[in-house]
Amino acid sequence: MHSFIRFSFLLALTMAFSLVGVGQTQKKSSAMAMKSPKKELALLASDKIKWEALGEEFPGVMIARLYGNSERGGYAIFVKTPPGFAMPMHYHNNDQWGVVISGEAIITLENGKEYQLGPGSWLSVPKGVRHAWRVGSHGFVFLEESNEKDSTIFVDEKALKR
Repeated sequence: MHSFIRFSFLLALTMAFSLVGVGQTQKKSSAMAMKSPKKELALLASDKIKWEALGEEFPGVMIARLYGNSERGGYAIFVKTPPGFAMPMHYHNNDQWGVVISGEAIITLENGKEYQLGPGSWLSVPKGVRHAWRVGSHGFVFLEESNEKDSTIFVDEKALKR
């Protein structure tokens, strides 16, 4: 299972763009889908997004890769969770940031401080910051990005089994 598929910090999109490179054919732009859009315009239409299950450890959680490879370096993904999903306390060895697309969630820091996030909220989580998530009754979609390889470390591995 991909390290980021261990649940690289959460949650992601119902809207995106159309996978078409400027002045490129649809066929060539499809090859750009998994590359970082640094030199050419890369778009992905919402009907072209390929969602995949995160894994049995996270029932109902889906991800869609936008660019990059979280096992090698920078990446962007959408993460979609079911209503009521809870992510146990964890941290990352990479900086992450993202935007809430839809739904609501509460992020809880190790010290107990809580923050409610709704659509349009922006979040930046520096490496090493311990946090947990609880998703509201409508599910949650989040765009997540990092310039580094992802790693997620759970504070209590047994919490994943519960």
